[in-house]
Amino acid sequence: AGQFDIAKKILDEADAIYPYNVPAIHDLNGRLLLLSKKPKEALPWYVRYSAENNNDKGTTYTIARLYAQMDNKPDAWKWLETAIKKGFNYSWVLKFDPTWEAYRATPQWSGLMAKYPKIKTYISTYKN
Repeated sequence: AGQFDIAKKILDEADAIYPYNVPAIHDLNGRLLLLSKKPKEALPWYVRYSAENNNDKGTTYTIARLYAQMDNKPDAWKWLETAIKKGFNYSWVLKFDPTWEAYRATPQWSGLMAKYPKIKTYISTYKN
């Protein structure tokens, strides 16, 4: 409900309670900042969470989105391809996520989709 300050306070308290590392708190901190439209601040939380959950294709995709939102195209492309390699094949997300709107018209996007034909096939079946 947009009560980010309260949520941050609760997350900080939860983190202080545990005497050990709780990766879910890193995910929630990142998500809080992502929803607050603070990609630069969210990124370190997601990178940390990704390191703790290496096979999480969704987190890898989120990192790609954060880089794209910060206009860091080289890292956005790198993380997007890594997410796809890890199994992120949600073609409807790739087709409709507004983060990638400027990217979709590029030859690099076409090349990436051609490199992973399963995704390209799914994307072509969706109509606007």
